[in-house]
Amino acid sequence: GYIEYWDIRGSCGGGVLTFDEVPKGRLIKEAGFFKKYSLKPENAFSIYADGDSMADYIVDGDMCIFDRSKIEPISGKIFAIQHPDGLRIKQLRRSIDGTWTLESRNQDKRRYPDERIEPDQSHLLKILGQFVYRQGG
Repeated sequence: GYIEYWDIRGSCGGGVLTFDEVPKGRLIKEAGFFKKYSLKPENAFSIYADGDSMADYIVDGDMCIFDRSKIEPISGKIFAIQHPDGLRIKQLRRSIDGTWTLESRNQDKRRYPDERIEPDQSHLLKILGQFVYRQGG
């Protein structure tokens, strides 16, 4: 199978992802990959990570694969999120009061601050897909 990728940088802004845009290319993955990650090829999309807000785990230039069939927010999981500033790759964290936090995994919170979404603003959380896999850029 193959996974289409868009030349859109995720995480530090830049670009709005709409799936009717023409993909930049295709990543070829063997059938075993899709089986291992319970991923249907037609639900997969991939983008490049931009910046190091998710380092130690996802670093600048990594190709990240997401499952667009999984758009329910889950605390502790990483998602591609549509943001007014562009596309973000962030880890979600839910607080007891219902607040969602878009977490950067980078410990330098001055450069990569977390972002809070209050419960009454949760409708603004537009998830495009759940993170599946990363490969070095």
